[in-house]
Amino acid sequence: MSPDGVAPPVRHRFAAEEPFILAAMVSLVGATVWLNVRPRLLLQFFYSAEMLALTHLVTLGFASSFVQGVMQRLAPRTFGIEPPSRRAGLWHVGLYLLAAAGMVGHFVLGSWTGLLWAALLLLATVLLLLRNFAPLFRVAWRRERPDWPARWVAASLLHFAAAAVLGCSFALHHAHGVGASLLGAALIDKLAAHLHLALLGWIGSAIFGYQLKLLPSTRASPRVEAARFVLLQGGLVALVVALLAGAPAVAAWCSLPIALSIASRSLPALASWRVNRPGRIELLAHALLLLLAAGGVALAFGVPEPDSDLRFATELAYGYVGLFGWVVLTVLGTSWKLFSTWVWEERFLPEKGKQPIPSVAALPSALLRDASAAGVFLGVVGVAAAIVAGSLLLLRVALALQLGGTLLFVAHFLRIARWQLLRSRLPWPPPPSS
Repeated sequence: MSPDGVAPPVRHRFAAEEPFILAAMVSLVGATVWLNVRPRLLLQFFYSAEMLALTHLVTLGFASSFVQGVMQRLAPRTFGIEPPSRRAGLWHVGLYLLAAAGMVGHFVLGSWTGLLWAALLLLATVLLLLRNFAPLFRVAWRRERPDWPARWVAASLLHFAAAAVLGCSFALHHAHGVGASLLGAALIDKLAAHLHLALLGWIGSAIFGYQLKLLPSTRASPRVEAARFVLLQGGLVALVVALLAGAPAVAAWCSLPIALSIASRSLPALASWRVNRPGRIELLAHALLLLLAAGGVALAFGVPEPDSDLRFATELAYGYVGLFGWVVLTVLGTSWKLFSTWVWEERFLPEKGKQPIPSVAALPSALLRDASAAGVFLGVVGVAAAIVAGSLLLLRVALALQLGGTLLFVAHFLRIARWQLLRSRLPWPPPPSS
């Protein structure tokens, strides 16, 4: 039995979540190094081929890979559904990583035809993901006992598909002059619709669903959770439709229910800081999420003014805090618990009763955990301030700090995973090095 009293699933030696998680780590380091080499990207207009490549390295390479890796491992166990077959899981991860690498590479090369084929392959992998986890929808919408975590995760899959379709329309437009051009909205509004579908709809809804299972401070009564779900999902769909229809005034009002849903989740979590000291990294993520909600409402209602130079800098800082701040800190705050449990189950559980083994709590390092979170948080806040102020010096310092936090995050992951990845030998504790 695992520490939570649930029997661990039978797994193959090489499972789909492992390449997903490893790809996520490599992508995050790659994106952070990229920015340290090319900091001026954050002081110019954000719609460029290189910036799009970098953004997709984070959204597809890091965030989406991590969410899918967690889904491969947790969804069958958490929601009581049959896991995908090993063959289906490996086909999925192989095609997905090929598509994501193709999109990032073709953005760098400026090859829109190649980008279109990569985007279509990505859409195919999203449809395969929907097929592999189709039983989740039956669990999510059963009438006898509503499962709100499952509903959040199921909704995230639908948003992933919608974001992929919209992305294909952009690629089709650039390659052949049709697709997104049929939409009457301004380019910035169409990009905002795509970003919110991907970041808040796909990644955010998945995070919110799994937080209900993993973080007690985010839980509420069924009625409150139903209100949160309706406010965010309904507000997000209405926001995206309004942006794509070229109705920014309508989109502004749609931002309010989204912000209310976020506040109803994050404010109680922040209020628990006295009794949730081990979850202080998650509290930092909630604080950034509240800041993003307030910032999104301000931007939607024209603050700063749409024609001002400060507007584009603020929009870039908003997206940066969302991707590198909220998403990374949320992953950082929960992954050490997940990784420790997974490694303990796979590496040490079979040895229980045969020889001394460590506890789950002995695998992570509190120092690495907190230092990595501090580096990422201070770095991201500094980068956002530098973008708005237009300061290259502050930007370089903040990016270096963020890179340090990111490398510590990866070092912490490797410290935990070494027992499984390297098959480190027992007995426990390991003998001192000579």
